[in-house]
Amino acid sequence: MRNRYDVIIAGARCAGASTAMLLARQGLRVLVVDPMRRGSDTLSTHALMRGAVLQLHRWGVLDAIRSAGTPTIRTTTFHYGDEAIEVAIKERDGVDGLYAPRRTVIDLVLLDAAEDAGAEVALGCSVTDLVRSDDGRVCGVRVAGVDRNEIDVAADIVIGADGLRSIGAAVGAIPTNDGDTCVFASLPPARFENNRKKGLEALYRDILNDVSPMLAERVAASTISGKLRGFPGVPGFLRRAAGPGWALVGDAAYFKDPLTAHGITDALRDAELLARAVAAGGDEALARYQSTRDELVKGLFDVTDRI
Repeated sequence: MRNRYDVIIAGARCAGASTAMLLARQGLRVLVVDPMRRGSDTLSTHALMRGAVLQLHRWGVLDAIRSAGTPTIRTTTFHYGDEAIEVAIKERDGVDGLYAPRRTVIDLVLLDAAEDAGAEVALGCSVTDLVRSDDGRVCGVRVAGVDRNEIDVAADIVIGADGLRSIGAAVGAIPTNDGDTCVFASLPPARFENNRKKGLEALYRDILNDVSPMLAERVAASTISGKLRGFPGVPGFLRRAAGPGWALVGDAAYFKDPLTAHGITDALRDAELLARAVAAGGDEALARYQSTRDELVKGLFDVTDRI
């Protein structure tokens, strides 16, 4: 492992491996780090849509997917009760069908292609932390080897491709009443749970230091005026909002992660919609409340879920 790379990528599965391949083909010095074993499996639906198959074709790796025994899917059948609708997958743009390779296949094909392009791959190693310059810019990573010894490796850019358990985090500051500021630190649930033994305040200050040393200094020089609160996160949900003689509003009706900071805004909007429906009277008015609510929340709900 060199002391410095143009790019370091945490995660060697399909997203990280393909990114590494494309960058290495452009001549960049790339390091990919992942604790996984080469060719290991992972949870996946396996399905590739036409766009993904077209990319594999353009990248010159689709033949390797086929050679691994991945069957070509040329029809899709949708069953609705007793009715079956068959849709042919037409050949277009060099794509003769769809594929659903095992992750033991596609991840490995892309990783091999990345190495063939010149990327260096360190499997069995883990990115344990980010390294920052004095001005807070990310300038590398701390890597733990198989022997658990850690070293710092510099890079012009660090890319996280380590999936749901990414160590990524974010912080922010929102002015509120009485001259106070709500300063938040958000991180993936797994990192939150794994570090709770540190204590909430220590974890909070760690995330602030990781993401924004400047903000961390301002917080350290300030007085916390209220109780520090932790929220481990819960899955979002969208419930039926109305029925015969009943309705739901606010978080009772639908909940999304607080990261969008839209909870109160949506609650007030829906309160007015519901109040109008109740004032109008009748089940039809409540049904309109539900349909309007659904139309208004779906876009932001989906975006929040993806983020």
